Amino acid sequence: PLIQTLPSSGYQLVRNVLCAAIVEDTFFYWSHRAFHTQALYAWHKTHHEITAPMSLSSTYASPLDFLFNIIATVAGFILACDTFLAGVLWLSLRLYLTTEIHSGYEFPWMLDQAIKRCSYLSFLEDIYAGSVHHDA
Repeated sequence: PLIQTLPSSGYQLVRNVLCAAIVEDTFFYWSHRAFHTQALYAWHKTHHEITAPMSLSSTYASPLDFLFNIIATVAGFILACDTFLAGVLWLSLRLYLTTEIHSGYEFPWMLDQAIKRCSYLSFLEDIYAGSVHHDA
């Protein structure tokens, strides 16, 4: 088969998911930044029409903007996940995070908040395209 069902180790699973996150986050950050330029903002402004934070606003976008969001997530899956379990875990984590980031809540147990709190993960705030950089 082209893709294994289970990873050979826990290390492989974690590596796959982290690599998928890096691929997705890099693509998303730069495409989102491009959508905030004068040339593309007309396609992106739909996403900012909802001013109250709510989870469903994460998918409220123009077709072109939505397509680029999907490409980012799928690129992480295709380029980094070599097992079915890693792919399912990555897609589940991505859906959870986009819902969490747009929810407007900041509970201490949220992954987005944990990244901000942990000093040894503070370098991720500079590259993580979470709510900190959402309107950059």
